[in-house]
Amino acid sequence: MATDDRYARPTDLQRSLALPLFAQLLTLARGPFDVEQFSLISETSPEFKALKVKPHPQYLGLDPRTSPLAALVSLVPPEQIIAKFGSIDAALDIGNRVQHGAALLYGLQTSAICYKHVATAEALVRFSPQLRINFQFPRDLLELIPPDRLDQILLELTESWSNPQDAMTWNLLESHAAWSPTLSARIIAFVRARGSESRVAIWSWHGNGFADNMHPSLLQEAIDALKPHAKTERNAARWLRRLKQRQKLA
Repeated sequence: MATDDRYARPTDLQRSLALPLFAQLLTLARGPFDVEQFSLISETSPEFKALKVKPHPQYLGLDPRTSPLAALVSLVPPEQIIAKFGSIDAALDIGNRVQHGAALLYGLQTSAICYKHVATAEALVRFSPQLRINFQFPRDLLELIPPDRLDQILLELTESWSNPQDAMTWNLLESHAAWSPTLSARIIAFVRARGSESRVAIWSWHGNGFADNMHPSLLQEAIDALKPHAKTERNAARWLRRLKQRQKLA
């Protein structure tokens, strides 16, 4: 599980200092042009320094100006973050649509890891197709979800997979270390049906999940699905080599 310092559970003092700031800054306000937004906090402000927490790491979709706010949110237990907005669905919706909302989403994610809150981790993964920003899911979050449960969630996400350019779902598949036979078969079927289309997300992904996470019982089927694309797609050629290596070692 997580060993990163930023995923250490906050102290009682940090929580007590963070809660009133969270209540104040995570109340929606109107910015320029009447745009809904969260207020920001500076990492040089006395209030933030008192929290003794580093600004949130720079992840995809997170404006550097909002990193201190994300770090503040991460100190608050998930139950209290959710209670602030009425439900987990409401919290995710607001974080997805308002200015500086990424600070809420990333702060909630880090809080879920710190407090090992499985329900919040699941909700974030299920919400991924609706995200308007390029969101980064660390393995520490996905590891909170039992592998069989994560596999089922990914099956549900890929069942309604209407957009072959959906790199977000490929990100999640890449981080799910062992695909079930059912999930493996679905991804193979997707490659066979959509692999010849332009800009399909699978060919732009940089990882090796297709080869490394594929269920051992379907290695040959995966190889057969990739062969038509091996001369035109670098991923297909690379994954073919890795799959054949796995076959030899099996």
